[in-house]
Amino acid sequence: MMNLISKRTIIDADRIHFADAINAARLIFEDSGAQHIFDIGSGNGIPGLVMAAMDPDRAIHCVDSNARKSEAIRHFADRMGMSNVKVYNARLEDLGEGVVECAVSRGFASISKTLLLSRKALSSSGVYYHMKSSSWSNELREIPTQMFRHWAPADHFEYVLPESDQQMSVVVTKKKK
Repeated sequence: MMNLISKRTIIDADRIHFADAINAARLIFEDSGAQHIFDIGSGNGIPGLVMAAMDPDRAIHCVDSNARKSEAIRHFADRMGMSNVKVYNARLEDLGEGVVECAVSRGFASISKTLLLSRKALSSSGVYYHMKSSSWSNELREIPTQMFRHWAPADHFEYVLPESDQQMSVVVTKKKK
C-alpha cells in the first residue's frame, strides 16, 4: 500500500490538495506563457495532474524519484485520458542541463534547497514557481547571499484556501542569464 496523501489530510483533501492546486495553477497560468511546465517532486501528482486537467494544451511533466509514485501518476494520467502528461522517474538534478523552462513544486523542499538542486536543469531564463504557506518569507531569508548571483526572487501571489482562512502563496524565482 502506498500513501499518496497523509491520513490527517484525507478528510480535507479537496481543500488542502485540490483547491490549493487549482488556485495556484490559475495564478501560474496567468503569469507564465510556458507550454511545458515541470512539476518537480510530483509525489501524488498534485499540482501536475490538476494543471494538466485545467489546460490540456500545455504539456505537464511530472518528475519524481520514487518509482512507485511515478507509476501511480502514469496510471492516473492514463485513466483520465491526459495525453499532455509526461512522467519521469528521475531526480531533478538528473534531468539534464537547461531542459526546464518553467517549474513548479508543492512540498518538495525549501526554496533555497530547490534552487540549489535546480541550478543545472533550469534553462538560462528559467522560472520556478514555489507553492508555499504564509511562512514563505522565512525561506527567502534563509537563501545564502551567493545564490542571488544566479537567482532573483521575482514576485509572489497570494490566495486563501476555501472554507478556511489559510493563506497560501506562490513564490516566483527567476534564473539570471
